Order: sequence, then structure tokens, then C-alpha cells
Amino acid sequence: MYRFMLTGLLALAIMITGVVQAGDEKPKTTKAYMKKAHAGAKSYLGMVKKAVEADNFKAAAKPMKGWASIAPHLAELKPSKGSEESWKEMTTKYADSVKALSKAVEDQDGDAAKKELKTIGGECRSCHTAHKGK
Repeated sequence: MYRFMLTGLLALAIMITGVVQAGDEKPKTTKAYMKKAHAGAKSYLGMVKKAVEADNFKAAAKPMKGWASIAPHLAELKPSKGSEESWKEMTTKYADSVKALSKAVEDQDGDAAKKELKTIGGECRSCHTAHKGK
């Protein structure tokens, strides 16, 4: 009986680990990236922003880790319009901002985190103007 329960717990742990890891896979399209990172309250941005506003850095840590792991890969994707040079420049700047936000969350620095969230918000508009298709 003990062996059966242990096997069941081990299988459950493996399944849970697989789900968590699958959630942090890098998106294959710009649209998929934006959905995962920015669209709604359950996106990385939504969860991190809510947690930072509540000064709950423990709650911000997990989505921030996922976001920071995929942000550098945005540059590998293709924009709907605009030059590749501009895309590379803007996505690199964005990834640097996400990295700075991650550091602020790790350091539990609310002011720095809020500043980086504002910076990221400003970067969205300029990048969408240059690269988002209709």
C-alpha cells in the first residue's frame, strides 16, 4: 500500500513539474508572446503589476521569473511590419526593462519596480506603432 501511494505521489509531482515548465516555454509567435506576457490579469504583466501594487513581492516572484525567462526571446520573433533593425533595438530595450523589473522584484524595491512597470508601459506604445500590423 505504501509503495502504491509513493508511486502515485511521484507521478503527481512529475506531472505538476511538467505543467509549470511547459508554462514557461518561449512563445513561437509575437501574438502568442503578447498574450502570455501582457494580455489581461493572468498574464505575467498583470500578475506582477497586481502583486507589486500590493507590495507582495513573494506573489510577484514566480510570474516575474517566467516573464524574465521569455523576454529576451521576443527579438527572435518577426514583427508584422517595420524594419528588423528597429525591432531588434526595441525588443532589446524591452528585455532590459523586464530584467531591471525582475531585479527590483527580487530586491523587493517597490519604487524601482513601479518605475520599470511604467517604462515597460511606455515601450509598448512606441513598439506597437512601429511594428504591430492591423
